[in-house]
Amino acid sequence: MGSRDGAFWNGTDCMQATQIEATALPRILLVEDEPLVRIALSEELTALGFDVADAGSATEALQKLDRAAGVIQVAIIDYNLPDRKGDALTAELRTILPELPVVIVSAYRHDMLRACFGQHEQVLFLGKPYRIEELVPLLHGLGVDPVLPH
Repeated sequence: MGSRDGAFWNGTDCMQATQIEATALPRILLVEDEPLVRIALSEELTALGFDVADAGSATEALQKLDRAAGVIQVAIIDYNLPDRKGDALTAELRTILPELPVVIVSAYRHDMLRACFGQHEQVLFLGKPYRIEELVPLLHGLGVDPVLPH
């Protein structure tokens, strides 16, 4: 028994310790149909200390949420998905997690989008194109902060 990275370590399997640490990370459901954007954003969010479940469509997002409903803290959704719009996906996600905070990303004007989300609380909007430096403060505003790697 000893100390590892400042924490007490009882000799358990290193993989088990890694899995425990990974589950403590804030989990984001990222829904983006453009593969390069999805991969780049997922990698950036992971590097910042988030656990990212990514999906390329609304259907895939709903499947992933079904498997991890209790651990998703926020969804980042591209408004124009191939199989449904972001407002419809938000409504479906909230049948499973009613309090789920959502960031909608789109090239549409925010005032136009806001009308689509009138009944939804905890929905923020981010214009495309955007940088990670613009997204992180929105996540913070929704109460989701990264766990910075040691």
